[in-house]
Amino acid sequence: MLVPLHSTLTSEEQAMVFHKPKSGVRKIVLSTNIAETSITIDDCVFVIDTGRMKEKRFDSNKNMESLESVWVSR
Repeated sequence: MLVPLHSTLTSEEQAMVFHKPKSGVRKIVLSTNIAETSITIDDCVFVIDTGRMKEKRFDSNKNMESLESVWVSR
């Protein structure tokens, strides 16, 4: 059972992460590091961190901010 979890989902879609799967079915939650530290999922056994995150960057040449995917330093 593959369950996404991020801020652009509806409340009903986000609540799917708390539903227990049927016996013999493994639940896999795809989420960000923010969700990893902000909620508790009772049947969560393992967490795999991809080492990537979205970070706000400022380009002084263009005088613009952007949201870029970057490697986490720690």
